[in-house]
Amino acid sequence: MQSRKKILRTVLTLALTLSSLFVNAYGGESSLKLKIMGRVCEVKTADNRATIELINKLPMTVSMQELNGNEKHGELDSPLPVDAMKPHTIHKGDVLLWGSTTLVLFYKTFLSNYSYTPIGRLEDPSCLDAIANKETISVEVLP
Repeated sequence: MQSRKKILRTVLTLALTLSSLFVNAYGGESSLKLKIMGRVCEVKTADNRATIELINKLPMTVSMQELNGNEKHGELDSPLPVDAMKPHTIHKGDVLLWGSTTLVLFYKTFLSNYSYTPIGRLEDPSCLDAIANKETISVEVLP
């Protein structure tokens, strides 16, 4: 009986740890804003080296192109550290890094098997409502 309780406690601890890594990835202390089509949108940042290095390079403007009917993506001038994970569900408002130089802004929620490094998530995803029908947008990334 004692061994069963110990196993259960270990499993619960592991489950809580994993859920905090994947579900609560956006708990960084840093500040980041995106100016999209004249609207300034607050980003709740991820707590990782890629986000810190991106913030240290700000401000910058990224030209982003349409891809797959669910995202805009643009190339950064220099690479960021990669700490990729498979989020399985990408949410509208996610700001992710694909590879080391491609910043991706998702305007739809969907399932994905791709790996990304989290940068952050828009606090108000409705900031993205106007970009879906645009082929190219210019995004100012601000501290």
